[in-house]
Amino acid sequence: MSDKPKYDSDQVAHALKVGRAKARMDQQALADAAGISKDSVARYETGLNTPRLDTAFDMAVALGISLDELVCLPAPGLRGEAE
Repeated sequence: MSDKPKYDSDQVAHALKVGRAKARMDQQALADAAGISKDSVARYETGLNTPRLDTAFDMAVALGISLDELVCLPAPGLRGEAE
């Protein structure tokens, strides 16, 4: 079993809601900026679905946050990785 950091749909859902509120975007604005449907944003925000990496990246860019922030991963120096 891998010990790499993982993200789950509940973490992403929360981070999306917080990020969208901070960016003062509605679901449609985020969807347009990320090139996805409003329904997809809604499913990600409810935790029903988890976005693919490329979609998560596009949403993070649209929100002005890092991908790590969106998927709630600790900063690289705090992940316990060997340097």
